Amino acid sequence: MDRLANRRVLDSRKHLKMANGDAAVAAGMDVVSGSADRRLGYDEINKTRDYIAQRTSTVTPVTKGGTGATTAAGARTNLGLVETAITALNTIARATSGNQIEFRWTGTRIVIKVDSTDVGSVAITSDIDYLSSLLGGKLDKAGGTLSGDLYLGSASAVTSSYVAMYRNGDGRVGISPSARRFKKNITDRAYTLEDLLRIRVVSYQLRASVYGSVDAPTDIGVIAEELEAAGFDEFVAYDEHGDPLSVHYERLALVAIGALQDLAHQLDGLAARLDALEARP
Repeated sequence: MDRLANRRVLDSRKHLKMANGDAAVAAGMDVVSGSADRRLGYDEINKTRDYIAQRTSTVTPVTKGGTGATTAAGARTNLGLVETAITALNTIARATSGNQIEFRWTGTRIVIKVDSTDVGSVAITSDIDYLSSLLGGKLDKAGGTLSGDLYLGSASAVTSSYVAMYRNGDGRVGISPSARRFKKNITDRAYTLEDLLRIRVVSYQLRASVYGSVDAPTDIGVIAEELEAAGFDEFVAYDEHGDPLSVHYERLALVAIGALQDLAHQLDGLAARLDALEARP
């Protein structure tokens, strides 16, 4: 059986056309010469094991498919991973603006350099304090979307060219465009003294679920549903379900203006009648 197995091995080697030791020579190993004393086989076995140990512990150069390094950082450097990424970014930057941009990782932040000058760094998500310091206590002028509550604890006084700010239905904050150039189909909308008398002014307290406690102070205003029922839905703000949500208090003054105009017309009429009566002989 041993002879048959040996012959199969020899036949397979002939088929591959490789001689014993060819693979070792290709890998840089020494081979036993054909004239060596076969009784020294143990020494060749030890030499083979030495080669295996050396190949295992030796750093394989990049030219032979290795990394040429003993650490991950050294491997990235030898393989050009960092340099390649920076080169690619620099190529894009030069193609658009002519500046050379570099990104470096400090272990906690990404540092950005433009033409070898540090211009800032990007904080990781957990570094809230650093992120706040970058913003300088302000929002980016390019805008964005906020979620949750926005508090302005120490807003400074506005003194010139100020306008009222409103929240649009989609969440945007802006001003109300009121100049003639923004409007079309302009017609009169008259309000009378009778209209004004249909608006009920009430005092109230907000519920604890809205105010945050049961000790809400007494306030004054109107009720959105009552305005709607009186036909003044133009003064009512609705939620996404079409239910009354708030009141446009700043518009209610228009009813008072209309009522005063109506009252002025009535007084003019009374004055004319009085003048006519007094003119009779």
